[in-house]
Amino acid sequence: MYLIYNEFKSIVTQKVVVEKLLPIQPEEIEAGQAATEFIYEPDKKALLDRLPVMYVELEVYRALLESVGQRAAGRGGPPMENATKSADDMIDSLTLQANRARQAGITKELLEVVAGAAGLMK
Repeated sequence: MYLIYNEFKSIVTQKVVVEKLLPIQPEEIEAGQAATEFIYEPDKKALLDRLPVMYVELEVYRALLESVGQRAAGRGGPPMENATKSADDMIDSLTLQANRARQAGITKELLEVVAGAAGLMK
């Protein structure tokens, strides 16, 4: 059984992972390393019957979390940068329009004052 999912590395890095789940390969004990006997509760057979199921469930859940995390990060990266840039461009454009309108109003008032002063001098 293989599990294929997107592994979360960073916002810009998407890595597809193919992971072998079953059969489980036991680790080899090195020479000179003593095997430890454990006390199992409930019993060894009941525990070993449940562990593979729990292992697969947890690995699938972890893969789902990795994929969802990658998707969420992907939404926030380049699209958010583009939205921010568009908003900045719109702010610059609206600021320029407001400044032009303000300058046009000032120019109109100055022309009215000069025209009124010129009318008084005649």
